[in-house]
Amino acid sequence: YEKFNPASRAARLKTPMLVITGEKDYRIAYTQSLHLFTALRRQNIPARLVVLPDDGHWPHPVRSLPLYYTAHLEWFATYLQTAQPAVSLSKMLGR
Repeated sequence: YEKFNPASRAARLKTPMLVITGEKDYRIAYTQSLHLFTALRRQNIPARLVVLPDDGHWPHPVRSLPLYYTAHLEWFATYLQTAQPAVSLSKMLGR
């Protein structure tokens, strides 16, 4: 378990990280994502944690994909030095 735990390698990380996890993921315990996020923040590495409470390893296509993609677009806009996301999810969804 420890060999594959990403939090145990967090001391070597420097890059801002977006961590998205499903609380019902049977492949990777979502607590590993929580530990990674905590380790990153303790090192003052910018990080955002998104927990999808009713999802497994992949986001639910209707319920969670808007949040999933919005989190990515916002992250890219922040850390790829773009003024704003190139694609507006709200416009795509007609909102």
